[in-house]
Amino acid sequence: MVLRLNLSLCFCAIVLLLSCADIERDSPNDPGSGDYVYIPSSSSSAPPPVSYGVLSYYGQTYKTVQIGTQVWMAENLNYNAGGSVCYGNNSSNCTIYGRLYNWATAMGLSSSCNSSPCASQVQSKHQGICPSGWHIPSDADWTTLTNYVESQGGCSSCSGTRLKATSGWNSGYYATDEYGFSALPGGGGDSDGDFRLAGDRGDWWSSTEYDVIFACRRGMFDVFSEVFEDFVDKSSLFSVRCLQDYEYEYILSSSSSIELSSSSSIEPSSSSLFVSVPCGNASTDGGTVTCDGQTYRTVRIGTQVWMAENLNYDVPDNTTDVCYDNNSSNCTTYGRLYDWATAMGLNPSCNSINCASEVQSKHQGICPSGWHIPSDDDWSQLINYVGSNSVAGKHLKAETGWSDCGPSDSGSSYLYSCEDTHGFSALPGGFGGLDGRFSSVGNSGYWWSANENSSGNAYYRSMGYGNDDVYWSHGGKTNLLSVRCVQD
Repeated sequence: MVLRLNLSLCFCAIVLLLSCADIERDSPNDPGSGDYVYIPSSSSSAPPPVSYGVLSYYGQTYKTVQIGTQVWMAENLNYNAGGSVCYGNNSSNCTIYGRLYNWATAMGLSSSCNSSPCASQVQSKHQGICPSGWHIPSDADWTTLTNYVESQGGCSSCSGTRLKATSGWNSGYYATDEYGFSALPGGGGDSDGDFRLAGDRGDWWSSTEYDVIFACRRGMFDVFSEVFEDFVDKSSLFSVRCLQDYEYEYILSSSSSIELSSSSSIEPSSSSLFVSVPCGNASTDGGTVTCDGQTYRTVRIGTQVWMAENLNYDVPDNTTDVCYDNNSSNCTTYGRLYDWATAMGLNPSCNSINCASEVQSKHQGICPSGWHIPSDDDWSQLINYVGSNSVAGKHLKAETGWSDCGPSDSGSSYLYSCEDTHGFSALPGGFGGLDGRFSSVGNSGYWWSANENSSGNAYYRSMGYGNDDVYWSHGGKTNLLSVRCVQD
């Protein structure tokens, strides 16, 4: 007998004594596979301020959000595929919660796949009814999300609280939406036309088939903090969230090797902070600036004048500014990578203590005279002039140098758009760590701002080849990122 959907508090995982976690995983997205870089933190940290992107699909615009390495839709899919329904057959519920889909419909497969094995037809990043460049998340993708949220929160069984929208749930308990995922309780249904628990529970399909009639799902319940994991009848009707194919490297807060007790009276003195000398007096000639024997292109964008290349200044008597992979040819291409204190021209202790009082409004750091490390406001001014966070990336990225990304009018079939509309020519210099690890060259670029987030963290902006966004986040000050200087 085919088991029907049970949306009560008794989950299939309890009844069947197994869950989708019992499936042997060989997906490259498995958090244990080591296919992406994770720089761990020994302590919890607050998530960075949420910055949304947008995605248009079949006349509907969805918010998107980066959480760790992943970019998710921040709303449930509301694509009117054959076989999909609105909760209670009421169109207003589609507006609120998106549509409900059986597994085969969500996966874009024959309806026979709801009652027969179809794992051989499932791709590693299976598009299903998602937009091009996006896919139905696998069970491993969901695990990556929940593991990241819990590692950042320093808690267990808490990811539901942090992923649920702050409104829309009947009780509102355990719903803080700290990452902008905005999970809503869209309820569920079955093939007999029954609907249950809108307002109390939300369930989302994964692409992972469990057996002939079951597939894996994730669920959140109003009065619980967990994200539940189990498997259910494929003919059940659940919500869909799409996940972008491209994953970003993420940089977490680094734990400092210098620990100050709460009673410590140690404070940085202004006389001890300046250690790395600036690039020197700049010689400006039209659209270039020369410093320490190197000439950089410059570009006016709106009211600002920026270097149109990453800084490649080898700080004297310093070992924490490096070439990617310690290969000098990468400095020629991408410029050097710097920890925050070095970029700011401050004592190395500023990588682990608060030094905001030493940061000037236009802080020169290692930039040439008359130039400074861009503040977060400087970056925002640039991005707002270009358009917005969700489109600025394609206009600021160089036309060449990025993986499968180039100008749309080039005649080549690039998968992604890199237009360099304003001549900023951002390049994917990747990032590194003081432990000697490097990652993401050719795929992502990261640039420091002058603003601290906490004693051990500072803000940065980043771009990746796989979408049009410029992301705002913060990471450990000892990470090695690129520097762009902006004119005073």
